[in-house]
Amino acid sequence: MIRVSGFFVFFISALYSLIISFILPLNGFKDRGNYLIYADKSLEFITGYFDQGVVSFLTNEPVFLSINYFLSLFFSPELTLQLLIFIFSFIFAFAVLSYDKKLFLWLLLLLLLPQVLKNNIMQLRQGYAVAIFTFAWICLHGKPRFFLIALTPLMHSSFFVVLLFLLIYKAAHWIKLNFGLRAFLVGLAALVASVALLYLASVVGARQGARYNDAGLNVSGLAFLFWFMVFSVFLFQSKSWFSKHGFPVATLLVYLVMYFTFPLSARVFESTLPLVMIAGFSMQGWKLYSFKILFLFYFFYQYYLGLQKPFLGFAGSNYTGLW
Repeated sequence: MIRVSGFFVFFISALYSLIISFILPLNGFKDRGNYLIYADKSLEFITGYFDQGVVSFLTNEPVFLSINYFLSLFFSPELTLQLLIFIFSFIFAFAVLSYDKKLFLWLLLLLLLPQVLKNNIMQLRQGYAVAIFTFAWICLHGKPRFFLIALTPLMHSSFFVVLLFLLIYKAAHWIKLNFGLRAFLVGLAALVASVALLYLASVVGARQGARYNDAGLNVSGLAFLFWFMVFSVFLFQSKSWFSKHGFPVATLLVYLVMYFTFPLSARVFESTLPLVMIAGFSMQGWKLYSFKILFLFYFFYQYYLGLQKPFLGFAGSNYTGLW
């Protein structure tokens, strides 16, 4: 077993973030031009959304815009973007690698999983929110955890959906329902949400409402099959395991329920994907071996899909992967 110190975790996290932010080219990845615009004109976006009303302002990621504006007071748009990538990818990497030093190599592979890596390279706004959520979930407790998790929807709107299901899950836990009933309630809520969410987004003026309301589904069914197998392995776990990892498992159920009905199901699931993977690595016995086999298949298949594309398909077009 490899012995990993806290300093080594810090060093690898910093190296991971440095490569992503300052060594990889700044331009050439999908949406980097848009993020440079945010870094340069964030105040215009803030005032524009605020002029449309408080609800529109709150549903269009004001914390993300405010952080961009603050850094833009001191740095160029390019350096602002690089600093943001470095800071949040470091927070994310440090939280993941700190979870359990005995799982260090597997957690490092998780950081390199393309479906996770793209949030630190391409889907940056979501990546920033995922970093904060993951750090709060793993490293904090009590009010600091609650405060940071509450901020995440103001950084990326997918977390409005995540927090909706978190509240439902916690309410079911508070009234002492077992995991099966909690999962049933969350799954039922997912069915309702798959119909109502985009309509509500349009009503409140969130940008996703106009963008995805008429979007069709583009799914192959492979991801559903893969994640259903993962979910099936999870079902063999103990009550004590579910008491610690029940919510990530519930978000996997949400993804399966919404897979064929909601065009943003994958984007929402990506917000808790690191926690789902960590839950898998926390199993024991044949369940752990089964999960590791599934994870390695997923890991290498993701790289296989991107081998013939520049930067694993992160450059120039939407990255889809196994969804």
